[in-house]
Amino acid sequence: MELEIKERILEDIDELDEDIKKWIFDELKELENKPVNHKDSKLIRIKDNNILRYRMKAQNKADKNFKAIYRILKDEIRIVSILCRDYS
Repeated sequence: MELEIKERILEDIDELDEDIKKWIFDELKELENKPVNHKDSKLIRIKDNNILRYRMKAQNKADKNFKAIYRILKDEIRIVSILCRDYS
């Protein structure tokens, strides 16, 4: 499946540190192979729409964690939002 990320999301990611950007893109690449059955993906329902949430958790507990919200449309994985979760 092809991964599509909206332009505004790319702009937001571009503001992050280089190592975090690389980590996020590496994590999102995993979705191309397992967009539904990945161990960190979960189907959620918002206003009668089925969307998926992918949890990207850093190994270091001091690091930020992110969630990607996405949809699957035919042969495309469309990332609609990336949210930052700071647990520190």
